[in-house]
Amino acid sequence: MVLRKLTEDGTGEPFEIDILTEAEKVRNRNWNIIMQMKSEHEKLTGSFTFTLLSTVKELIIDERFTDDEKTRLMFLGTYVNYQGDTYSRLQKGNGTPI
Repeated sequence: MVLRKLTEDGTGEPFEIDILTEAEKVRNRNWNIIMQMKSEHEKLTGSFTFTLLSTVKELIIDERFTDDEKTRLMFLGTYVNYQGDTYSRLQKGNGTPI
C-alpha cells in the first residue's frame, strides 16, 4: 500500500490517501470471493460443519480416551451428542445422559 500526502487545492488542508498496488487489489478480490463462497455455504449448511469440526478437534485432543474409543465415540456421535466439557458422557440431543 502506498500512502500519499496531498493538499487540497482550495483550502490548502493536508490529507492522506492510500493507493493499493495491483497485487493487493487481486488479494482483496480473492478474499471477497472466498468470503462470499463461505457465506453461501453457511446459508446452505448453517454453522453445523464448523461445530462438528470443533467438536472433533476437542475429542482428538482429549487424552482420556484411546484411539479405538474415540472412533467408537465418533460413530455413536452420529446418533447422539458427546459432552466433553465437564461430564465426558454420551447424551441425547436434549442433554439427557444415556
